[in-house]
Amino acid sequence: MLAAMMLGAFAHASPEIAFAQTSREIEISPLRRLQSSGAVCSVLNPILPSALGCSCTDAPSGVGGSSSCSYTTPSFTVTYLGQQVFNLPTVTIQLGAEVLPCGSPASAKIHGTVRLPSGLPPAITSELNTLAGDSGITFSGNTLSIEKGVEAGRSVSIKVPFYTASVASADLKLILTVSGNIDSLTVTQSVDLCLTKGGQEFCGANLPTCTSSDSYSGALKTAIDALCLATGNFDFKAALQNPPKQFMEITHNFANICPAGSGAGAAAAASGGMGGGAIFILIVLILIAVCAAAAAVWYFKKKPEERKATKEKFKAKMDAMKEKYKKKAATVAPDTEMETATE
Repeated sequence: MLAAMMLGAFAHASPEIAFAQTSREIEISPLRRLQSSGAVCSVLNPILPSALGCSCTDAPSGVGGSSSCSYTTPSFTVTYLGQQVFNLPTVTIQLGAEVLPCGSPASAKIHGTVRLPSGLPPAITSELNTLAGDSGITFSGNTLSIEKGVEAGRSVSIKVPFYTASVASADLKLILTVSGNIDSLTVTQSVDLCLTKGGQEFCGANLPTCTSSDSYSGALKTAIDALCLATGNFDFKAALQNPPKQFMEITHNFANICPAGSGAGAAAAASGGMGGGAIFILIVLILIAVCAAAAAVWYFKKKPEERKATKEKFKAKMDAMKEKYKKKAATVAPDTEMETATE
């Protein structure tokens, strides 16, 4: 009877446990609605750089806010000893980040387009086609489209080549970093400009001024010295307008705009779900132990002659089972031998 009760409890409890776990998986999905629409944009709008024409739009689903900024990279020509040695074209970038603070973990999405110069050389086109093989990135005509999610604790850096010359090549780096949690979520987004010479890449603060203020060592110094020599000590850092450009940089507590059960709370709920499963298993083990104890008490309460009869009855059943299996094995064996002989 106790065994039947245990099986019945398991049959009835299992679906409820499975449903609870499914519910929690839905609950901690990154796409949780905010308590009030516009809550994320009210945080982002004051800190977005006006110089980049940034704005914020509420997600139609009410789960976050999405920024959008515009940036055109500088273009310039370097002439040395009467020869044009470097002619950097412009790149137009429409880029932003969708901030989704109420998930577990919190996350953000980098999204936008990069409009590259026309007439790209085959080597760069090949690199861009390879880049487009990555999930969330497409390349068509001279436009690169990007939409990639980034969970808290992770960073994405997308390198986009767009110019090459004998003295150096140039590329962009689109960077989005998300860290922290709902109580202190940090999201930073930037665009960096990089040059590569002699297999050495230098970006942002490492771009050369080709003056005595530069301080490099090793292979990087060798590469930059060669670049400065080939361009008549051209100030690349100033010409590229001191990158990187910050599109977003914020640390904020979003707990007051997220529904209960978001972020760290949802993670705790998921942990609680695992605890519930463990408790159920513990109850089953206790029931098994109770059954075993009850059987032992029942057996030892019997008189010695009754216990002996029970033992003999049990032994007779076991012997009958052994005989049954021996007969079954004997009927199978000839067939096996015939198969072996035929082979």
